[in-house]
Amino acid sequence: MTHGHLKVEDVSGKVFLEVSDSAHQVELITRALMLGRRRFSIPVEEELMLAAIKGLFPWRDSINQEIDQGVNASALGTRFEGQLKDAILHELGITTSAFASEVWGTHHLPAEHSLG
Repeated sequence: MTHGHLKVEDVSGKVFLEVSDSAHQVELITRALMLGRRRFSIPVEEELMLAAIKGLFPWRDSINQEIDQGVNASALGTRFEGQLKDAILHELGITTSAFASEVWGTHHLPAEHSLG
């Protein structure tokens, strides 16, 4: 895939951002939004975009691991670990799909951290 399309809208359908450009640019913007970022800049050169995407994975994985360690160390018990992790991610504005290897498709951002 060489091109991608990103459309960010609120629940009423108001469009905040629409981008049709290189797949790397669209992926980088999508990953930033899914990781809770609302203000960011991206490089304009394809090689730098790809490097930025690759650079996100170790950081993303370390954040996920730290959250998992904190959840596992909590006193809530294993029955509530999933709920606790979901609550932490929600508070950070991070979608659970941010940890997936692919970002293509439809994703929903937490409402409290919406654009606008």
